[in-house]
Amino acid sequence: MELMEAIRERRTTYYYKPLPVSEEVLMGLLEAATWAPSLRNAQPWEFILVGPQGRAALRDLYQAFVRERILPSPIFPEFKKKIISDFMVDFGGAPVVMAVVSRPPEMAVDHEEYLMGTAAAVQNIMLAAHDCGLGSAWLSIGRLPAAREILALPEGYTVIATLVLGYPERVGPPPPREPAAGKLRRIP
Repeated sequence: MELMEAIRERRTTYYYKPLPVSEEVLMGLLEAATWAPSLRNAQPWEFILVGPQGRAALRDLYQAFVRERILPSPIFPEFKKKIISDFMVDFGGAPVVMAVVSRPPEMAVDHEEYLMGTAAAVQNIMLAAHDCGLGSAWLSIGRLPAAREILALPEGYTVIATLVLGYPERVGPPPPREPAAGKLRRIP
């Protein structure tokens, strides 16, 4: 698959087939993550595969978050609320739930750089997943204090993404994108 094709075709997936993801494929995704750029090649990312007990706890937390914050919100259209309601039952049936975290920097000035490098690793995972025929969704529930407890995170670690991964049952159409030219500003 060509890179630009993968970038344009990758979608957030909300519905998954009940098929396992092999250890070999999963390790390939993590290998792709390790090739992300990072400040001074610090490679600040770490990965937490969430087992059944942690998954159930994260699911309950996610469901409460959706019920309290997403479903009542007027900024989400009804069709999107339906998709999210289906997804929250059990992460759309995705077989893999994983947290991608950034370890604490050695110097405070590096904190934001570590976060950005780890976000780049997440993007690599999602593109590599798409290349393997997998779907993915990037959730932000890891930022909640209760999620940190579920993930048993040491002090100073930051959850960048809670990823769900699996073989897509269906994939939605691409959302509209604003042209890059409209985002460009030039300075002399």
